[in-house]
Amino acid sequence: MENCGEAALDSSRARAMARQAPRVAGLGLGLVQDPGSPPPAASPPPRPPPGPPRKPNFVIIMALSNWNLPLPNVLGIGPDVGEDINPKGIDRDYQRRLETMMSVDDLIESVVQRLDAEGVLDNTYIIYVSDNGYHLGNHGLPKGKTLPYEEDIRVPFYMRGPGVPPGLVSPYMGTMVDITSTLIALGGGTPPDRLDGVPLPLDRIIGGGWVPPSTAVLPRTNGTLRQMLPVEMWIDSLSKQIDKKDYRSVRICTNYTIAADGRTQTCWKYTIWCVVDPACSRCVWPTTTNYKELFDLGADPGEINNLMPAVDAGTGAGANPNMRRLLNRLDALLQVMGYCKGASCRAPWARVHPEGGVDSLEGAMNPAFDARYDSYTKYAWKSCQPYYDPVNNEVADKGLGGLSRWVS
Repeated sequence: MENCGEAALDSSRARAMARQAPRVAGLGLGLVQDPGSPPPAASPPPRPPPGPPRKPNFVIIMALSNWNLPLPNVLGIGPDVGEDINPKGIDRDYQRRLETMMSVDDLIESVVQRLDAEGVLDNTYIIYVSDNGYHLGNHGLPKGKTLPYEEDIRVPFYMRGPGVPPGLVSPYMGTMVDITSTLIALGGGTPPDRLDGVPLPLDRIIGGGWVPPSTAVLPRTNGTLRQMLPVEMWIDSLSKQIDKKDYRSVRICTNYTIAADGRTQTCWKYTIWCVVDPACSRCVWPTTTNYKELFDLGADPGEINNLMPAVDAGTGAGANPNMRRLLNRLDALLQVMGYCKGASCRAPWARVHPEGGVDSLEGAMNPAFDARYDSYTKYAWKSCQPYYDPVNNEVADKGLGGLSRWVS
């Protein structure tokens, strides 16, 4: 990592910006990601690292039976030849990343001290965020960041500023596109309609603690709070393990559960992978498999128990008729969020229910809407390519996706 933080802070332009208000400034850091690099300046030796979190999907076989579970064979995703997957090597990589981050920690301290010296710290919002998460031993894989699982898509989000109490933690689900709308709202403005994001509901998060949206508590605001977000990737990689392993996914947090343990809230994640038949990887028109995953994150935070086989077979948890009903809703929402822009991103339910009256998954699960959701064209991949071309590579419902044409 290039140690340019102090040079940026010492510039006359930076000092002038600190004195002017309101202004928005961004400081982006490019880290050497693989292998991890030690900090450029002298630093005290690190304390013995705790190692990466041993979640249930970690590579090591522990006392629990769900450790060391690889991804399904149909995905064809695993360590490349020669990749280090042993626990000692993973702990080493984790320590190197921690050492690299020490420089970031020092730079953040310098920024805060400079703002304080300029007398603007108490009138400044500071947001710290990362562009992606990473897996390190999870799902039987070494290093990586491109998959739709929680380790890869969740990022740290810290915010400091006027009216934000220290130490408050909220489970509210936001995304990067919400930051612009949030900054506009904090400045007293109204986000323009063309923006996909919605302001973070800081008044609700801060005022007495966060209460998840529900029909009982917030009957008219679910459509303006973020309930769902798209997760998608078109992978162009030298690694044969993940090249062209495209996917579209929707993650939705809701009060609707199908749980025997009494939970009243959960998050669902529904993913459709594009997988090329390995026996025909060099064919002119290779066979494409649409592999689906459905996870109840409240019951299965490690994303180990894919519910789709049970739903397809109608056995176990899939014998519940509400599971098929849920799947139809999630498939429609995956398409809305995957192709939305502006208002349809901020209020996706209006795309599916333009007549109004439905602004949550629990409302959409009403059996009265079964015929509507059954009628929608189900999403499918036609071709796995390392680039975005939905018209030629994907099949979706015209009304939900909003694209002008589909090639069938």
